[in-house]
Amino acid sequence: MILEGFELYSPHGDTILIAEKLNASVDLNQYWDDKKIVINKLTLENTTAYYQAYKDSSNIQFLLQYFTPPKKKEKKVSKNLNFDLKQLELINNQFRYLDHTKKHYAKVVDFGDLDIKQLNADFRNIKLTDKSIQVDIKQLNLREKKGLEVKGLVAKAFVSNKRIQLDKLLLITNKSTIKDFVKLEFNSFDDFSDFNNRVNVSLRIKNSILNSEDIAFFSSSMHRVKFDLKIKQATAQGRVNHIDAKNIQIETEKATKLKGNVKIIGLPDIDQTDFKLTDLSLQSTYADLQVILPKLSNNKNFKLPEIVKILNTVSYQGDLHGLYNNFHIDGELKTELGALSTKSSLNFQNETQFSGLYESKSFDIGRFLNNSLLKTTGFNLNLKGKGSSSKTLSIDLDGNLENFNFRNYTYQQIPISGIIAEEKFKGSGSIKDPNASIDFQADVDWSDTSVLYNLVAGIHETNLYALHLSQQDSIIVHNTTIETNLKGSNINNLVGDLKANNINFSTKKGTFDIKEVVFQASGDEINRLLTVSSDVVVASLIGQIDLKTIVPYFKMLAMRYAPAIGFETELYNNQNLNWTFKSNHLNPSRPSLKRKSASIAEQLCTLNFQARKTLHNSIYIVPFSNIVA
Repeated sequence: MILEGFELYSPHGDTILIAEKLNASVDLNQYWDDKKIVINKLTLENTTAYYQAYKDSSNIQFLLQYFTPPKKKEKKVSKNLNFDLKQLELINNQFRYLDHTKKHYAKVVDFGDLDIKQLNADFRNIKLTDKSIQVDIKQLNLREKKGLEVKGLVAKAFVSNKRIQLDKLLLITNKSTIKDFVKLEFNSFDDFSDFNNRVNVSLRIKNSILNSEDIAFFSSSMHRVKFDLKIKQATAQGRVNHIDAKNIQIETEKATKLKGNVKIIGLPDIDQTDFKLTDLSLQSTYADLQVILPKLSNNKNFKLPEIVKILNTVSYQGDLHGLYNNFHIDGELKTELGALSTKSSLNFQNETQFSGLYESKSFDIGRFLNNSLLKTTGFNLNLKGKGSSSKTLSIDLDGNLENFNFRNYTYQQIPISGIIAEEKFKGSGSIKDPNASIDFQADVDWSDTSVLYNLVAGIHETNLYALHLSQQDSIIVHNTTIETNLKGSNINNLVGDLKANNINFSTKKGTFDIKEVVFQASGDEINRLLTVSSDVVVASLIGQIDLKTIVPYFKMLAMRYAPAIGFETELYNNQNLNWTFKSNHLNPSRPSLKRKSASIAEQLCTLNFQARKTLHNSIYIVPFSNIVA
């Protein structure tokens, strides 16, 4: 049976159905005995159906009334007429639905205002009862007017007035692919008008892809969040506004993996949705996070601090709880530089904000700061701050450094507190160690290319040899105060002064007291003046001085005139300097009982050095006396 050009309109002239072609393969062999009509295949081609719902009626109300005459006394009938539809094929059809009683939405798929075009489907093994439909969906694709595409749907489907279930599911949309199982449970089809709050959803997903742009077809706030997830497996149950998902395994970008459980409460309003992730295992890289976080936080300008790049691969074990861009952290972060545990919060809503406790037993701070003198340290620090770049970073810190390794010596504990703001650090701390007792206050300003260093430190009972600060095993500083006011970008342009007052130290020769030592630096890298003055010694260097390579330079001089010393020669830069040295008598305040009384006699030394790269041109030395012992 073929029907072409069939059209149906409402009494008001509104379109209800326009069917270009209907083709039905009908078998009437069972009609006479069983009152059953078998439709082997029904094809609808280029058909448009339009359904409108009003407060108390619809555009097909007149048809319902026509085919439902007033009730009369029922007559007994032997059998009801049954239809058996084996296959339904839809080719390039359109379905429009408009509910005039509902609020409508412009940016998302509106289930009260649907316009589905390019609807193609192949339904087979159809089983119809008065309460349900079972069907094998071999093919289904469509396009909704808001841009959502179902590029392919294959499933074994069950539909009733209480449940829709899709087994062996394969659903392909614009940018997502969902596989395995979906079940929707509801009281009536009217619940779909409030799908997020009234329809229960059960999911079992594996080897699927979920893209945020497809979710955004159903939630306008999701337009601000971007992600593309590979879901290896997951099970979920609940309503859209309250989902409980377990055994999640997700991958994204090149090397980011997530496993765990999650409760999601508040969708589809992503800004008010609460996420609770438990038993979480997360692994990622700096490169991946630099892609993920700007998209997830809706901040194109977000950048991780460059210093974080050295962490490379990071893994996290623990819990996360909060909004997608403002959450609490309780777990352990493992990096190539060490493990870090934290109970803290992280907020990406506007500018990056963070606060909480951060602890580590051993973290390679030397590699982190690219400083060869620093090694590993433990710490427990309370941090509160904001910003993600050097210019915007602001931090209040308070806590302890533990087992802090500097110049291969491990300090047991260093309490520290301070503030970092506007590219400045102002803080204080102390070192209480068997070989050192130091209290300090620091004020460092790196807002300019020339860094300003202001430091005040009180040093007591400090063994310089034990701390690997001196090669002589007998120097112990019992008491002194050091103040600095230095500025520069490197050691060759550093200017300012360093003062040490009331120095009391001891060596094997006894205990000595020096009232004051002042170091001053001025000039630039071409014309530089360095002076040291005290009641014991006065010395100066003036000229072109490269402090970075001055030690290799003096080693070269030593090897030229005393090759038996055996120093290894190294490259050095230009040196053109005058060196003046004058010492006064220095007697120990408490001579060593084991040694003959010692003193440093008055002496004067003036030298002139010139060198271009590795060439030694001249040297002039005024004889001077040796240390008297």
